[in-house]
Amino acid sequence: MLEKIIIQPGPLKIHLAAPLLKEREAFLSISANQGVARKFLVNCAEYTLRIIETFHLSDGNLREVRLEEIAAAAKSMGLHTQKKLQEQADPIKQGKFRRASVRFLSFFGCLDYRLDDENLIVNQLRPRSEWRFQYIIAPLLAEREAYLAECKRDGMSLVSLRQTSQYLLHLIKILHLEAMRTISIRELTDGAELRCQTEGRDNKKANTECSRQRFLRTGRRWFRFMDMLEPVDNSFYLSDKVDDYLDYLVDCKGYSMATRASRYSLLRNFMLHLEAKGIGLKELSAPMLDGYICKRHDETWKARKTVAGAVSALKGFLQYAESKGWCRFGLPQMILSPKIGWNEDIPNYAPWDNVQKILRCNGNSDSPVSIRNYAILLLLSVYGLRRGEVASLKLKDIDWHNSEIHLRRDKGRKPQVMPLLPEVGNALIRYLRR
Repeated sequence: MLEKIIIQPGPLKIHLAAPLLKEREAFLSISANQGVARKFLVNCAEYTLRIIETFHLSDGNLREVRLEEIAAAAKSMGLHTQKKLQEQADPIKQGKFRRASVRFLSFFGCLDYRLDDENLIVNQLRPRSEWRFQYIIAPLLAEREAYLAECKRDGMSLVSLRQTSQYLLHLIKILHLEAMRTISIRELTDGAELRCQTEGRDNKKANTECSRQRFLRTGRRWFRFMDMLEPVDNSFYLSDKVDDYLDYLVDCKGYSMATRASRYSLLRNFMLHLEAKGIGLKELSAPMLDGYICKRHDETWKARKTVAGAVSALKGFLQYAESKGWCRFGLPQMILSPKIGWNEDIPNYAPWDNVQKILRCNGNSDSPVSIRNYAILLLLSVYGLRRGEVASLKLKDIDWHNSEIHLRRDKGRKPQVMPLLPEVGNALIRYLRR
């Protein structure tokens, strides 16, 4: 194979005399069968010689090469050749050497086993070996894997797990973590601001506020999980458990920040009540909860609808506390919510006749605004989408051939595939053409 791609006698002689000739020939043959260009094969042949020389491999000395060794070698080979730039790294050269090393070493079983270890959660999240490579060689791998396993047990979606794994790397890089240490909220806040500045400079369209909140939530939950989050002076009784639950709602369940804020206020008052009574979560009982709910009803929770919403929020927190072992088993099931009559609240939906009248008002017009509104109203009324779900809908989410629409729901963050009705499809096509 080498005779076919290397024409000059001198370089060919060097390649034929180098170790692992059979392995290199087989590797290049497979690459050639994939239809790659001759220039690419020549580069592959050159990289295989560098890899063998760098890691001291020979026919009688085949060993497992760790990812850290590949990263260090790529860093030294990625330096600029010009004297004035010798201290600067060339990321393109480094990436090429890393990718070539991973392909060649994995071909004959000398690559670090961690890159394909099914027990590592990151290998279940990311298909690209380059990203998994960077994740594994970063510090605190065991601590990050333990936290991701906890998030997975809590029901975090695949998309959220990927985002969390990425933000764990951001935390390590920005906070300069080589080993686990105690982190303060102030340090986390400053790191979040620095992350926003970096992201805003690299991507003008980035949602820096969303990135800042995500950085803070991931940091709080991770360091709290590792018991490395410094207590806050203005914290209230059991505030760490409240924050952990609220961050879980946002990260794993897809709740909005507005819902988090309202739950925070309710749970804060509940914890202040427990502190005043000298009650811990382990000592909490159903009569104590009933007493608190009756007390709040007499003071501020006048409507039964308000009481039902507050009881639902308390029950959700206690269910999470039960799963973590913070309270007695079976306590959430003892809380009873007041019954709400069918006529005690505003209607939950508009009658379909009224919806059809609204659709006809926009569907019969040829103005661009009416055409757009008609498509939006159909998505809202037929599929029950929220405003943000309609705004985030992309052209790639619509499968025209199979008449399906792929939805990403805000609550629960669960993907859904629903049939694309002809009326909805025609309205979307009409909007796209205009």
